Parts: sequence; C-alpha cells; structure tokens
Amino acid sequence: TEPLFLYVSFRAPHEPHEPAPEDKGEFAGFSYRGGAFNESDVSDKPAWVQATALLTDEQIKGLDQSNAGRLESLLSVDRVIAALVDRLEAEGRLDQTVIVVTSDNGQQWGEHRLLNKGVPYEESVHVPLLVWAPDLSPRRTDALIATNLDLAATVTDLAGLPARGDGQSFRDV
Repeated sequence: TEPLFLYVSFRAPHEPHEPAPEDKGEFAGFSYRGGAFNESDVSDKPAWVQATALLTDEQIKGLDQSNAGRLESLLSVDRVIAALVDRLEAEGRLDQTVIVVTSDNGQQWGEHRLLNKGVPYEESVHVPLLVWAPDLSPRRTDALIATNLDLAATVTDLAGLPARGDGQSFRDV
C-alpha cells in the first residue's frame, strides 16, 4: 500500500558476456554490419581514427562472438523485466507504475574501425531510453537529447509531483 521505488541494475551486457545457460547459442552466427562498419576511407576523420588500422578478420570474428554474447546476456534481462511487470500487474500496481529502461553508454560495434565506447560518434553517444507509464501514448524519437537531470524531472512529472531541482521533463516528447 506504500509508494515504491525500485531500482534494478544488471551487469549484462558488460563483459565478460555470461548468458544464462538456456540462452547460450541463441545468437550464434550473428553479425552486425552498420553502414560505417570497418570504414575503409577515414580521411575525413581525426588523426587518431586515421591511425586506426582496418579490423582484421580475427578481430571481426571476435567482435561477432562478443556481440552475440552481449545479446544473449540480455535475454535474461528481458525475462526479469517481464517478471517484474507481471508481478506489478498481479498486485494491481502496474497502473501506478513508471518503468524506465536505459543504459550507461552506447557502444561502437566496428563502426569507423572502433570497438569501444566513449568516442564522439553517434553509435557511442546514443543511449537507449525507454519510458513506460499507463497514461503515455506509444511514440518514438531519435531526436531526444536528455540528461539524468531530465530523467529525474520526467519521473517527477509522471508521478504528479511538483517540479524540483534542475532538468526538464520530456513527458511530451
């Protein structure tokens, strides 16, 4: 009967990728090849990118295996979120719940020859953000630029509480 705030954090999809036993192999053979994957001409990029060699066949094979493991590890995250939603619904609390799913960073999957995070390219700076609340209409935008302060303001807004602190609600976006 009391208000509830629940924060759930997962290690997945961080390395080492350890999928649940039932999920091993679910993405075997997976490969992702975005438009800038192992980009051959990086002459328009900074010197540090130009100095990065093309990915080797061995690196690409390792990347594909890593990405498959990353995706497989997320399958158990999906199940936990589904179980939480089911429990909230069974307890009659889902219609009073805001669910936020996000990550701490984006990731390069071989774009511009890069295999890491924290670089100033779209793949690295785009962070997934899903917000569900009973009175929100489904929509999607790739144009949202938000900070943690905005996330706090949005949750406050969705809870019907007065605005506090910095940040802008992105409820209407």
